[in-house]
Amino acid sequence: DKVPLKRTEGALPLNSVLCGPERSEVSFDIFLSHFANGDLAEAAKAPILEVLNRRAYKGPDEFGFYVVDMGPDDQVEVSASGLESADVFYGCAFHVRRLSEALSAFMLREAVAGQLAVIPAVEGNPVLVLEPSMLQELPSEMREGFVPAVVLTADELHAAIAPGFRDWADYRDQVVGRGKEPWGRTTRAFN
Repeated sequence: DKVPLKRTEGALPLNSVLCGPERSEVSFDIFLSHFANGDLAEAAKAPILEVLNRRAYKGPDEFGFYVVDMGPDDQVEVSASGLESADVFYGCAFHVRRLSEALSAFMLREAVAGQLAVIPAVEGNPVLVLEPSMLQELPSEMREGFVPAVVLTADELHAAIAPGFRDWADYRDQVVGRGKEPWGRTTRAFN
């Protein structure tokens, strides 16, 4: 059975950004995954949890989703099933509706903590790593079929993700028939 979706106007308060079938906003997805010896590999949970615990958040829910506060009227939904359980944890996904510098900095801290590659779901297939040695850990098909880049700072990560996010936000706005709302855009312009 389909669950009817409710549309939320304006900025989303923390308690309205919920996961599961009642989710009403589409997201720009960014995957953070750990690789070793050419395969997806289990990531260290403790350092990733340590970074998460520095922010206000709710979760996990029954599906492993967290809602992390990024500032006034700014939250991000993070799918991290297995992070706080005995299940295997390979990484997480950020379901982004607003791209901010604070979010890019938080993603970078999580990626550094877990030695996670950052893979935004955009055209061009970028895979962003934190140091050149991480490139050798990627699967061969990812090294050949993706565009690898090394990012060292939150600004570099933000600059690498922002164009794809802007394209996605423009497409989303066109599809749902709404104007450009400030909470759904990047908070910093890049030329």
